[in-house]
Amino acid sequence: MTTDLVRADEYVSKALTRELLLGRARELAEPLRSRAAETEALRHVPHESVESIVGAQLMRIATPRKFGGLDVPYETMLEAAVILGSGCGSTGWCYALWAVDSWIAGLFSLPAQEEIFETGPDVLISGTYNPMAGRLTTAPGGYRLNGHWEFASGCHWCAWIFLGCRGPDDEVMWVALPRDDVKIVDTWHVFGLRGTSSNDIVVNDLFVPEHRTLRVKDIAAGGPDVGAWQIHHQARYWLPFRSILVWDLVAPGVGIARGAVDEFAARFSQRHGVGRSAESGSVQTRLIESSAEVDAAHALMRQDLAEMFQKAKAGQSLSPTDIARYERDKAYVATVCLRAVHRLYDVAGGHALFNSDPLQRMYRDATAVAHRDRLVLDFGGENFARLSLGLEPLPRVY
Repeated sequence: MTTDLVRADEYVSKALTRELLLGRARELAEPLRSRAAETEALRHVPHESVESIVGAQLMRIATPRKFGGLDVPYETMLEAAVILGSGCGSTGWCYALWAVDSWIAGLFSLPAQEEIFETGPDVLISGTYNPMAGRLTTAPGGYRLNGHWEFASGCHWCAWIFLGCRGPDDEVMWVALPRDDVKIVDTWHVFGLRGTSSNDIVVNDLFVPEHRTLRVKDIAAGGPDVGAWQIHHQARYWLPFRSILVWDLVAPGVGIARGAVDEFAARFSQRHGVGRSAESGSVQTRLIESSAEVDAAHALMRQDLAEMFQKAKAGQSLSPTDIARYERDKAYVATVCLRAVHRLYDVAGGHALFNSDPLQRMYRDATAVAHRDRLVLDFGGENFARLSLGLEPLPRVY
């Protein structure tokens, strides 16, 4: 499906800075908040929200420079996702996944990248990377693909779909497909992140040319031998992809928690009388704890990102322990943010039982974020524990 979304050509400026882009994100947060209930009802991000994100050039942060991306740090995208997520969790989630898929596009072969970005740097891409959901079989000039995938967030507006699958000999591979080549099945009737249109993707006996496939083993280690680094020479393509992936899920979760803290404070500000009021010690203590936890979680995310990109810019490799620690921290940040939101919701009162209540939506959205396997601390932190205890790490695809 094609759309008439603004291409943002009138905003093009290579002089855009991180600060200006994040300022634009802050300007969008309140309009996104005002449309958050509509986003839930639609079960996808409204056209107006997508158009405003594209128009602000926020999609270009993660797009490779070669195809019109902006010359700003990759981490800027994650900070923008925090800000947008504070206004609307579903919109911040979709933005982050669209953007990370723009980065992933740069990992494919150059001919594939040229196809993907043929319409410009603002192309929207959805992806779902479970390799057990699909199978490639060899065919002349490429492969034939069959499979059924879940959780393709943001697919409502996308022009391309990236899918994980098993190739010959069970090799883990990714494929890039035009949206018209797949069937989107409307299955997204859920508890939280209702506005993300994270529907199923079905592919039946589709021919995929060789140049639109990617062998995960070829990009796993990062460093100078990775084709994407040789094409783009950006730090984001030096790093092992596992060190970057999943932060895109964490960042909107931090934003949701920030939004909950702000909503809670505004709700009880200067409220007097008996019960849950501004003078209540319980209200104050919960606000103190939750706001501090969110600040600490956000700081840990920033620290890890700064460290990994500093190493990449210095041409250094990440150790298995580094990668395991980052995976632990991704899960820990999501866990802490979930705890912070739940603490506030527990004293939000009877009105928070209504589906229309913003704090209830944030409670549900934060819970949904933390339900991703790699963001459950028991799973996300497992390899760090194993390495710390002298055990071999478990294999990870992403």
